[in-house]
Amino acid sequence: LYTVGELIPQGEYRYYRVATQAGELGVVRSLLQSWRYIDGGTGPVESTVGSGAMTVRILTPEGERAGSGWPRATGMPGDSEVGYFADTNGRGFVIGLGDNYDRVAPDSLIEVDIEAVPDGASGDAAGDLGGSHPSLPSNGAATGHFGYDDLADVWRAEASGPVEVSVRPQVEDIRYRVEVFLEESGRRLTRQVVTGPATVPVTAEGPILVRVETREPRLAPRFTAYEIAVRNRP
Repeated sequence: LYTVGELIPQGEYRYYRVATQAGELGVVRSLLQSWRYIDGGTGPVESTVGSGAMTVRILTPEGERAGSGWPRATGMPGDSEVGYFADTNGRGFVIGLGDNYDRVAPDSLIEVDIEAVPDGASGDAAGDLGGSHPSLPSNGAATGHFGYDDLADVWRAEASGPVEVSVRPQVEDIRYRVEVFLEESGRRLTRQVVTGPATVPVTAEGPILVRVETREPRLAPRFTAYEIAVRNRP
């Protein structure tokens, strides 16, 4: 839990680097503790009724917009908002504190939590077909996560004949795409855009790659855990 510690002028921001690893979710909560600051006879003073405000910018290390957006808390003391960043490469992210429309009170608070959201046992599954990928257990399931900055995951599975790929997201109305490729040739066997739990039948002899990709709007992203499995069809 951190206190802003200074009265930040309108339009200015203070920036802080947050260290995270691939497969971790940064959760940033802002909390207002004061009413709006207004001009007094000797400088800015806290009012008794005006709404306070604070915006949290979620950025990449290069300063590009990232995460779940830029949540803005505004209102009375006790009001709060939350922002998220899903790390896919272990480089962390940047928080910007300020507001475009008002001053930010010095006793405003932010809380930063880091949650483990791995694909499989650890880390983050790559979103492209090249390289290595976490393996799905034979006729068993694994847990993955996608959303925000983690747009896609690729999994590897053994196949011998007809199988079915099942994906069950925790957020049941989330929209996503499932693609299945032959690992050796890269040929795509199927592609489907679905919402909620889905089962995709394919037939293959040899290892396959299963790619799941969020199709949620970029300006209104969501994040979810999901269960994925490849099982033999009867």
